[in-house]
Amino acid sequence: MTLLRRIAAGVLSRLRRLRPTGAPGRTQLVRFAVLALVLSGGAWWVQRDLDDREALERTRIEALASAEERVPALLSYGHTTLDRDLANALAQTTGTFRREYEVLVDEVIAPGATEGKVDTSASVSDAAVVSATDDEVVVLLMLLQSTTRGDASVPEVGGSRVRVTMSRTDGDWLVSALQPV
Repeated sequence: MTLLRRIAAGVLSRLRRLRPTGAPGRTQLVRFAVLALVLSGGAWWVQRDLDDREALERTRIEALASAEERVPALLSYGHTTLDRDLANALAQTTGTFRREYEVLVDEVIAPGATEGKVDTSASVSDAAVVSATDDEVVVLLMLLQSTTRGDASVPEVGGSRVRVTMSRTDGDWLVSALQPV
């Protein structure tokens, strides 16, 4: 007799001893099968929930990192490299915000930067996720901006807070809304 058969025979003999006298063995097997099914279903549900939480955490991390990279690119430009900087900034956006930003660039930022010889640089000093779904993450960024106008040698430095909505577009996280807070 093989080892596996001996183990199976031992388990069956123990199960037979556990069965009350006169109770059918089939009932116990059905109960055991139902219990096994319920336990495996519960384990599947717990694992699925853990997988969903891990995926959402990865989403939060990716979108936050993208916001920390894209928002400074969106808010930084130099008057001598304006066309390249603003084209790069526009590439950071998506949706209706892209069109709104394009209008702002054409009507306000480009003329002002050219006429006033404005150079501005933004950097993120702190960041946090406010809310997240699979395809949209809202973040709060604390920014430092340094702006030089005309021939001034000393830049103006200021801080601001912005609420940024990042949307997944073709696998990338792009800015779909930006609001000062």
